[in-house]
Amino acid sequence: MEILLKLPEGEKTFTQKTVNFITITKALEWMERYTQAQKRMIELAQAGIEGEVVEDEDYDAFEPSEDLAFTADLIVSFFSGQFTYDEFARYAYFENVGEFYNLAYKIWDLAFEQKKEGESKNKGKKRKPTS
Repeated sequence: MEILLKLPEGEKTFTQKTVNFITITKALEWMERYTQAQKRMIELAQAGIEGEVVEDEDYDAFEPSEDLAFTADLIVSFFSGQFTYDEFARYAYFENVGEFYNLAYKIWDLAFEQKKEGESKNKGKKRKPTS
């Protein structure tokens, strides 16, 4: 996976192909947060369609800036010290917020796709019957 930062000294592309343990744990937490936020938005939309008023302290506590910062931390962690959080915050550019979140989703997918690849290689092999 690659990311381009537009640093003061010029554009630089950073590449990372593997995921370390810290990134895997952050990716798990990121996906949990993402899933919960999506689930809550669906519940609120459904309640609105049905004309219900929903009061939920947990939803009011949601801070978009914290979510953005956590997602940025996941991305910086994935690239394993190739650039700092501050450099990412200042010099990574995205066409829209969807592109930003898509990068985090790709990291999550890579973390668990690696596991799937290893599993699928073993699944295709025939085992010898044991006696």
